[in-house]
Amino acid sequence: MAGHPPITPEELARATAVYLETGSYTEAGRAIGRTGTGTRQALRRHSTDTDRHAVYARTLDAALSEAIDAERAAVRLLRGDLKKPRGRNGVVSALGDATRTLITATTAHAKLVGSHAAEKLDVDVGADDDLARRLARLVAPTSGDPGEPHGG
Repeated sequence: MAGHPPITPEELARATAVYLETGSYTEAGRAIGRTGTGTRQALRRHSTDTDRHAVYARTLDAALSEAIDAERAAVRLLRGDLKKPRGRNGVVSALGDATRTLITATTAHAKLVGSHAAEKLDVDVGADDDLARRLARLVAPTSGDPGEPHGG
C-alpha cells in the first residue's frame, strides 16, 4: 500500500469485519480509508489464521454463488441447444466443472479449518518424509537377494 502508512491492527480488524459482512474488498477498504486492492492484499497477508480462514471461506462462498448463477443463466439461454448432440452444451459442462471445482475447494478448506465438516483433518507436513522413508525401506533389496524387494 504505497503512499499509505502501514495498516494498523485496528484497521485490519475493522476491514475484516466489513469484508465478512459485505463480501466486498472495496467496502472494507472504504471503511478504513484504503483502496480495495490494498485492503485485499493486507487481509491476505496480515490477518490471523482464524481471520484469514474466514476471509478465504467468504471468498469461496461468493465465487460459488457467482458460478451457480452463471450456470443457471447458461442453461436458460442454451435450453434449446441442450437437445442437440453437438450444441453448446459444452459451455454448460464447463460451467458445471467450474462449480464442482469450487465445491471441492470449499470442502477441502472446511476440512482443513474444521468448519462445516464432521471432523477437522490433521495435516502433518512430515508425513511425506515418513512415507518416503517407509517406501525406500520396502523397495530396498534384502541382504540375500539384491534383486528382490522386501516382502517379496
